[in-house]
Amino acid sequence: MSREIENRALGALYGLAIGDALGMPTQLLSRERIAALYGTLTGFEPGPEENEISAGLAAGRVTDDTDQAVILARALIDGGGDVDQHAFAHALMAWEQRMLAAGSLDLLGPSTRRALERFAAGDIENAGRWGDTNGAAMRIAPVGIATPPRPLELLLERVAHTSRLTHDTSVAIAGAAAVAAAVSAGIDGVGTGAALAVGIEAAARGAGYGHYVAGADVARRIQWALTLTSLDDVYALVGTGVATQEAVPASFAIAALHPSDPWQASLTAARLGGDSDTVAAMTGAIVGAATGVDAFPPAALERIRAVNALDLERLAEGLLALRAGARPRPARTPAAPAQRRLVHVGSILIDIGMRIEHPPVRGDDMLASGASIIVAGGLNILGAARRQGMPAAYLGRIGSGHFGRMVSGALATEGVEALLDPTPGEDTGFCVVMVDATGERTMVTTMGAEAHLAPEDLAAIALREDDLVYLSGYDLVYPHGPAVVEWLHGEILFDPCPLVDEIPPDLLDAVLAQVTWISLNAREASVLTGGDTDPRAVLARGPRLRGAIVRNGADGCRLATAGGVEHIPAFPTQVVDTTGAGDAHVGAFAAALARGESPARACLYGNAVASVVVANWGPVTAPRLDVTERLVNGRS
Repeated sequence: MSREIENRALGALYGLAIGDALGMPTQLLSRERIAALYGTLTGFEPGPEENEISAGLAAGRVTDDTDQAVILARALIDGGGDVDQHAFAHALMAWEQRMLAAGSLDLLGPSTRRALERFAAGDIENAGRWGDTNGAAMRIAPVGIATPPRPLELLLERVAHTSRLTHDTSVAIAGAAAVAAAVSAGIDGVGTGAALAVGIEAAARGAGYGHYVAGADVARRIQWALTLTSLDDVYALVGTGVATQEAVPASFAIAALHPSDPWQASLTAARLGGDSDTVAAMTGAIVGAATGVDAFPPAALERIRAVNALDLERLAEGLLALRAGARPRPARTPAAPAQRRLVHVGSILIDIGMRIEHPPVRGDDMLASGASIIVAGGLNILGAARRQGMPAAYLGRIGSGHFGRMVSGALATEGVEALLDPTPGEDTGFCVVMVDATGERTMVTTMGAEAHLAPEDLAAIALREDDLVYLSGYDLVYPHGPAVVEWLHGEILFDPCPLVDEIPPDLLDAVLAQVTWISLNAREASVLTGGDTDPRAVLARGPRLRGAIVRNGADGCRLATAGGVEHIPAFPTQVVDTTGAGDAHVGAFAAALARGESPARACLYGNAVASVVVANWGPVTAPRLDVTERLVNGRS
């Protein structure tokens, strides 16, 4: 693979992200309002307070355009060029749940949301029947990187296949084909002008795919847009709205105005307003592919890397391997994957999250500043372990109602094996989580199917010899606690959790007599030991314990083993929400231990993951292993 083609592939991916991030603060605003706010936009800006979508986002932050392109890229790589529609749907739904959990209004577009609602209802064939907006075009650049421009039929088939789930219409596929073909031609080595011509050809032929919907001919609108030399005309006549037949021709027109400067092309698109993040993302991808990543200012590339955990280099490698006809290694598989499995015996439930200024007092009636409904509980540990490269399985009951279906979908999205079938006639329970301005949380939980794990459920499951069993203190408080304790065997990782003082003493003693590792926060350690937070005092509670970890937020954690006590400092971060941080620490610790890391270094991985989690709103926000390794290697 030549350095030239790698440079152009990275140019497409970074161009997409840079254009997206430049347009993030200006999306939904008029051209006049953008000029009033910024004069002439010259670089990355934070989301302004008046922008209901991007308010509060850091300068350089990408939006749904890049996030969905990354999801599509991973799906392509994982599928060897094909996209599993079910996995793709669940990945998109999981992404929106993460955005909701973060309090973001940067969510799925109208066509994609309608399609996924039909998909969830079982109408898979017609899910994308009416999707005609620019959602397919905004995320399609990875298809252009993964597919040569000739024969064009192959590229068009891939565009149609990857668009079918949400945008199975002639207009949407024509627009997506235009962008993918222009990107692909640029990677093949042609200049921007020639790449745009290939894009027009692809749009004309791509209109023959999908269901007919009324709308202007995308290819002919692109041709017309390329005759315009005034940005006033592009803005007023072509338009920069979410319609495919506006956004795609506008991006081509701007690319033609700046054919050799992807940075200026992206800036120009971001200045126009409307759906400016999408128009700028497509523009940046097209011109970036034709000019290469080296054409962007180094500071812009560094800003994108610093603000977003994207790992575009690895995605480019996988997509180019597809282009060359090879089946690459899946993008999310770590270099040295762990083979041991983490088995969570316990509960997964739904978090109904609310952001509040301060905890309510009795009789309060208050308004939340943000809310979310997301799968949490044991998924925090399992998701963190999976994202850190460890196979994982859930041994717990799942409801068959709406909340239960959310749990099943989330497990599938994270790649976690469900060892029990859903429980008929019962739904999964939920927890109301109130997070105050300091990031601290207050929780109230109601039990559902997950609280009724039966002895026969446990007896039906045979553990593997090297499984690491995770047990939460919550499940010793649930009705099935005694059955779980009687069943426990093998290597056990135990987290007493906040309800440690409500665990029946006989059950707690029985568990402590069996566990191999224990991880808990300072308050829980004090309860467990009768007032001592020293991990050595915790270690003394279990005759089989190899290590005790006491987590203490910004102070990191302390590890006690037979060799003594070691303090592992935390990673600097800005705390937004502490929900799930301890769980993610445990999952990352387990995965690192399974890879053969020392207990102390496994704690370091736990600290790194926790630092990312507390900087994001909501549960299940653990990073992938490649992100964690960059943090850990920077500390080493």
